[in-house]
Amino acid sequence: MSKGHQDACQEIAGRAKEYIEEHYTEKFSLDAVADALYINKIYLSKSFKKATGSTLLAYHNMTRCSRAAEMLSSSDLHVEIIGSMVGYVTPSHFAKVFRSIYGCSPSEYRASIR
Repeated sequence: MSKGHQDACQEIAGRAKEYIEEHYTEKFSLDAVADALYINKIYLSKSFKKATGSTLLAYHNMTRCSRAAEMLSSSDLHVEIIGSMVGYVTPSHFAKVFRSIYGCSPSEYRASIR
């Protein structure tokens, strides 16, 4: 990959990360990210993967779970409330995604850091 193409991928990935970090509580939509950045969604997806080694959806979930982990460690809010606050519609989906990233349930995570 040429230096110019690599730089373009890095710039696109940076812009996509900014968008996701501002909109992580919303339902993920590749179309919405691409539209916001004024680029083709396939080009966006491929550029992000080349620059980061991750998919946009994986980054979106990582951002949500990272914010949830912060809340789990700094508040006494119920796990289900935290999941909802970071954008997950169902507690079971939140727990499943959180476990896939952190290797434990949100409740287990909270217990391990206290």
